[in-house]
Amino acid sequence: MLKRVLYTTSSIVLATGMAIGAANAIVIDSFSTPLSAAFGVLLQPGPGTATDVSAGAGILGGDRELVLVNLGGAGDTVSANANGGSFQHNNGSGAGSSLLRWDGTGGTTGLDFGLGDIDLTEGGANDSVQIDVLFADLTSGSVNMTFYTDATNFSVVNVNLPTGTSQHFFEFSEILASANIGSDGGVNLTMVNAIELLAEGGPGFDLSLDFIQTTLDVTRDVPEPASMTLLGASLIGLAGIRRRRQRS
Repeated sequence: MLKRVLYTTSSIVLATGMAIGAANAIVIDSFSTPLSAAFGVLLQPGPGTATDVSAGAGILGGDRELVLVNLGGAGDTVSANANGGSFQHNNGSGAGSSLLRWDGTGGTTGLDFGLGDIDLTEGGANDSVQIDVLFADLTSGSVNMTFYTDATNFSVVNVNLPTGTSQHFFEFSEILASANIGSDGGVNLTMVNAIELLAEGGPGFDLSLDFIQTTLDVTRDVPEPASMTLLGASLIGLAGIRRRRQRS
């Protein structure tokens, strides 16, 4: 009987950890599809704008648009690339920005709304956006994301990425609490039709991303190891009490 109870206890602890850690991640971009530009690299030497439209696997809606802007002088080059499964933006010695857009409609770099009312929460299974950062040097710069239901219902949230490497999470509640919203209100996260990420900064601004996805923030929701141990110990203690009662 004790062996059976211990087996059940182990199963409960394991199942609890798996259930809490599970999430139905929706990949916004794994960057496994390179830019359509030669060698997957987009350059803008001197002031101006360069654009790229890429279609393929690992992109939400199958379509990624990039608008690269150089705000520096004639001798400055701003670059961006998606190659080898990651995205990089580099300002060099000037100022510039990258606008990444996922709107489900290819062929142009205009803002469309073609994601088909996607539910980023997956019925409540997801609570956050995760950005896997390979490197960030955001001195004199910023990163924000915009989530659209349509042209007049959207929310903008600042993404406070730390310097260096990180797995950064920001919660849906931050998006919904944003004061920077459309003329008719904020986004409905169960009816999303376009997403944008804008990275902009001055000289030396660098950003390298591995992937972006919606997920469950496991760093916040999974119990500490000590809590899991306490749960297991409590259940084992109950098993011991049951055994003693059976002997009496």
